[in-house]
Amino acid sequence: MYKLHVCSRRKFWGALGLAWSLASLVFGADTNVTVKHVLTGLNSPEGVAIRPNGGGETYEVFVSESGAGRVIKIRTDQPEKRIDVVAGFSIKPSSAEGHLTVGAHSLHFLDHMRLVVAGGSDDGAAFVRLYELPDPESPLTADQHKQEADVPETGKEPPFKTHIFRSIARTQANDRVGDFLLVAAYAAGESTGLVSIPVRSGTLGDAAPAPFKNADKEFAIGGIAVGKSGYVVVAANAPGDPAQPSKLVFFGPLDRRVVMRLPTDRLHIVALAYSPKSGDLFVASSPEDGNNPGGIYRIDGVNGAGAPSCTAVKIADVGNPTALAFAPDGAVYVTDAGDLKRKDAGALLKLTDDL
Repeated sequence: MYKLHVCSRRKFWGALGLAWSLASLVFGADTNVTVKHVLTGLNSPEGVAIRPNGGGETYEVFVSESGAGRVIKIRTDQPEKRIDVVAGFSIKPSSAEGHLTVGAHSLHFLDHMRLVVAGGSDDGAAFVRLYELPDPESPLTADQHKQEADVPETGKEPPFKTHIFRSIARTQANDRVGDFLLVAAYAAGESTGLVSIPVRSGTLGDAAPAPFKNADKEFAIGGIAVGKSGYVVVAANAPGDPAQPSKLVFFGPLDRRVVMRLPTDRLHIVALAYSPKSGDLFVASSPEDGNNPGGIYRIDGVNGAGAPSCTAVKIADVGNPTALAFAPDGAVYVTDAGDLKRKDAGALLKLTDDL
């Protein structure tokens, strides 16, 4: 179905009849990155997505400003002008979710006109909604979604425990793997697993739990991405143990069988994205303690004996990153929640140059 090559140890895995790789890993690359503040004064930005099919150097960047209950966008030729796209999501803090608010969290485009928004409602129910963006442009309200994926009520059989959906990725459909979205479910502030939602002719099917077939232990999902190989990778954070480094867990989208676990030296990975140009995997790590900021890291392979491993090379300091997305020109956009005690501390950042 897919081939997955791991770092420089192809011969090792080839001997087992496996040819696996982790996204064209590089060694010792330069980390001279320019960080630009595109938007400031945002209220808890949680998600970012690039609208596909942008023309030339001009494209649109969408941000879910969770604390303001809206999705906004900017055009790269007018970055100072923020435009409301969908407004009216809940801004009610969720006591069950700790610092998380309900409302809009993660964003994903099915195509140029169809935007998927994942998050949570006032009544404690998670949602995945499909919005068809009008042309000419005019702002929508949160209840003007074209469709909403059916999510079973919490407590029904089979168990489906979730209050908020966070992180979102889409499989690479082929003759063996269907087209579906993968989202991370949260309840009472804790990750409760992976959920799949079929995509059929630009519409959303019913949400269903998507448990891993051979996970060795429970973990909190901190981010999801799908590489060119078709394999899915999630950031696996140790639940209830912020001092335990995160792992990268790779699995097949067809049977969700884990094929590789790579330890990292990051303590809390919250988002993942592959560079469309280099194929390298980048991660966002939240602050480790009160003295060290969070950051954006490139995952590099490490040569050595034993099992494959990797190291995270910091390319930029970011106070409290929540999401990242690559643009057609190779730039990466990052949402930064900033100081959670302030409602206007969030920002949208643009990272360029040596990524």
